[in-house]
Amino acid sequence: MYKEVRDPEGLFGVIPAIGTALLGSFAGRWLGRREGARTLMGLLGGGLACLALGGLLDVIGLPINKNLWTASFVLWAGGWSLLLLGVFHALFDGGRLPRLALFFSVIGANAILAYLAGAFIDFRDIVELVCGRGLERGKLSAALVPVLALALQWSVLYVLYRRRIFLRV
Repeated sequence: MYKEVRDPEGLFGVIPAIGTALLGSFAGRWLGRREGARTLMGLLGGGLACLALGGLLDVIGLPINKNLWTASFVLWAGGWSLLLLGVFHALFDGGRLPRLALFFSVIGANAILAYLAGAFIDFRDIVELVCGRGLERGKLSAALVPVLALALQWSVLYVLYRRRIFLRV
């Protein structure tokens, strides 16, 4: 039986999504054109401004609602994203934690592959198969299996990273 697919919000759901994409685009342009402390201050200031505007809209009657993707949600989520981008920019691009940056660089260099691999390869099943009953005994296994699955997936991505094999669109 044919099931009709519909978007109940229609255009009202598309416009805020465009706003979210534009915030990311503006952040990328800001990173590309600025240097040093000015970049960091712009990201942190923009993040705080978005949080303040999103919070203000929430207080005056436009609630922060992800399901409706309200303007206050766009600003609130964008504000947190800009703040985190600023923090990571200061830590990694500023050179304070370059070794930790490698972990994220390996994932980011093949982000599309990392995302798609989970649809075709069940890394959790592989970990459980390899480790066997050793994981079944303790309560730690509930947290250990996903960590080991991430480590396995990261290891595959690292091999590709070292060989300069990247999946790009």
